Amino acid sequence: MMLVIMVLANLGMAQNAVVKGVVYDNFGDPIENAVIRGTDFDQQTISDAYGHFSISVPSNRNIQLFVQALCCGDTLVSFHLQPRETVNTEIRMSIKGDVVDEVVITGQKTSLGYVQVNPKLTFQLPSPTGGMESLIKMLPGTTSNNELSSQYNVRGGNFDENLVFVNGIQIYRPFLVRNAQQEGLSFINSDLTGNVMFSAGAFDAKYGDKMSSVLDVTYKEPTRIGGSFSASLLGATAHAEGKVKNFSYLIGIRYKTNAYLLKSMETSGNYKPRFFDTQFC
Repeated sequence: MMLVIMVLANLGMAQNAVVKGVVYDNFGDPIENAVIRGTDFDQQTISDAYGHFSISVPSNRNIQLFVQALCCGDTLVSFHLQPRETVNTEIRMSIKGDVVDEVVITGQKTSLGYVQVNPKLTFQLPSPTGGMESLIKMLPGTTSNNELSSQYNVRGGNFDENLVFVNGIQIYRPFLVRNAQQEGLSFINSDLTGNVMFSAGAFDAKYGDKMSSVLDVTYKEPTRIGGSFSASLLGATAHAEGKVKNFSYLIGIRYKTNAYLLKSMETSGNYKPRFFDTQFC
């Protein structure tokens, strides 16, 4: 009985054919570990590191081989072979991938060595000056000789060694002060400010040759009508902004006095520390 079974098995193997070949992707690179199996018969194999494979298939009928790999889409190939026939083939598989929509990355670019200052914080920080410099004086390397003053010093330099730019224009006298007085306003109007960049060193050569720092301020570009008003014992501010067709405008009015603070001191001065300015752009 055993002999009969072995003879029948050998006869069955003799009726089979062989499919040999290589599995490639659509770039011509061999695919390793691709599974090749019959769709309606129980035979399968796996490609080697060079994409080579060999599989025994039934003869004298139409057969299909199902080829599957992780990197590629499934592939189906068909054959019709004679008994003991061996065929060499190349199977090309398409690399699969998901097509995603276009991705647009936006962000705010800042250069190395610059600190971006939020101008809205000037309205939340209690300070007798109440301007942008009240925030600048809190940054590392920045000091002030007078807490009532808008003037500041950076890394031991003098206050007039700091560059100040507004809308790309250098402001040569950024502090509205009188002789021998420091309690004046800064030129920068916080109500009109949109963006502030500050560097205490290592700034671009385009800013000039002063050594201490650069304060680069950009005023707003209004997109709609708006305004604000604030008042305190130290002064008042108001501004209006808007855009009509292709014309935009910014108007700022400020009044400041430190008389309320100075009256509480033991030493009285012989001047009235009052300052007023209007800006329009």
